[in-house]
Amino acid sequence: MTAIIPAYLAVVISLLSFMFTVFSAGPTLFSTKSYEFLITLPVKPAAIVISRFLSMYFIDMSVSVMATATVLVVCGIMGVVSPWFYISMALGAFILPLLPMTAAMIVGTGIYAITSRMRRKNMMQILFSMTFLAVYFVYMQNLSGTDEELVTAVGDLIGTVTKVYPPAFWFSEGVFGSVISYLLFFFLSIALFLAFALVVGKFYQKLCTSLVSQSAKRNYIMKTQKGTSAFRACFYRERKRYFASSVYVMNTLVGYIMAVVLPVLLLFGDMGAVLHLFASDTIGKIAPFVMAVFLNMSPTTVSAFSLEGKHFWLTQSLPLHTKDIINAKLLVNLMLALPSAVLSSAVLFFVIGSTAYAVWIFVIPLIYVIFGSVLGLWINMKAPMMVWDMEAQVIKQSKAVLIMMLFAFASAVIPPILLSFISGIWVHLAMFSIVLLILGLTLIMYQKLVSMHLNDLLEK
Repeated sequence: MTAIIPAYLAVVISLLSFMFTVFSAGPTLFSTKSYEFLITLPVKPAAIVISRFLSMYFIDMSVSVMATATVLVVCGIMGVVSPWFYISMALGAFILPLLPMTAAMIVGTGIYAITSRMRRKNMMQILFSMTFLAVYFVYMQNLSGTDEELVTAVGDLIGTVTKVYPPAFWFSEGVFGSVISYLLFFFLSIALFLAFALVVGKFYQKLCTSLVSQSAKRNYIMKTQKGTSAFRACFYRERKRYFASSVYVMNTLVGYIMAVVLPVLLLFGDMGAVLHLFASDTIGKIAPFVMAVFLNMSPTTVSAFSLEGKHFWLTQSLPLHTKDIINAKLLVNLMLALPSAVLSSAVLFFVIGSTAYAVWIFVIPLIYVIFGSVLGLWINMKAPMMVWDMEAQVIKQSKAVLIMMLFAFASAVIPPILLSFISGIWVHLAMFSIVLLILGLTLIMYQKLVSMHLNDLLEK
């Protein structure tokens, strides 16, 4: 186990750094809007490039440091390695993301260059990310067996990966005493990263111009115009806005995917053995609320208003009722969440195999989905983030997203704790009371939202 830890850590950090960077590299480095704004300022292009590189590096480096710190704590408790192990691992935490970041930026720039002129460029990014998640879950499901078998399987996998990715091997060898291997890993990572940064900095203006420039076609034909209701028009607008951002799709869709994948793994995979550790009555009390956590992890509504940003005045100026705009934003989230809730509940019903809690397995996730959709919009209205440079700031780093995650966790964890103290018919009465309470809070928030004037949002 100790022998594969450094290589395993290097592979995991490299994969995470690559995935976090590959699709954000092109838009971050060569964003059309920010380029047109920054290039007019008395700032050298190299300074712009360095700031973009640092912003991406700090995200990947933070993940690397947290992962490495966990490993060092465990190794410190076990006390089976030398002091050089801790020093080289701690230093490596800051260096490990550099090579995968460089590779991801090269690949990401290529993807951005190819897809920047495509009509369906975001679908390509979404499909790639979904494929990665599917492969990940399939692989994790296949890793089963005893501790010895798991270690052997992971060891064989790491041995294969290090042959394809030598820096992981150099890092592992260096950590265990090979100074030459460690220096090779150290200087090669920094040299390639700086070389790419220098090339981009030198040709930044030419690269931006070539990547973002487009030629207008002359084959446009005016077709028959169709009329629709104000609500439908708002819904089509919101739906188009949602699928236009791969960052928005992947960060909001992951919770709904997890809500379906977890029951499937429990039903068909070895994870089902976990259920034998608990009584069926306990599982019936907890399972619906566990699904609710995933379903409300990050609804689209929690970023719906903030993503309009500086263009929110267009929404305010439209001859529309606030109710139509609110309903359209809610419907986009329900379009994704309701199928996920129904499918996950159906699979969960077969997993538990008990009819005593069948109604609550379906009702509670559905109620929580509606509650989470309205709550997300309510939080976004109370804590908007209308000024931002990149969509990721709103979708991943805003105050509203953090508050939503805390509320979703608390609202789905507190009820099972209270239910654990009662039994029999009182459990069903308590669940019915919880449903009524959630519906009541949802209705109150919804009425407040539709009665609120949109101008109040920008006054905060």
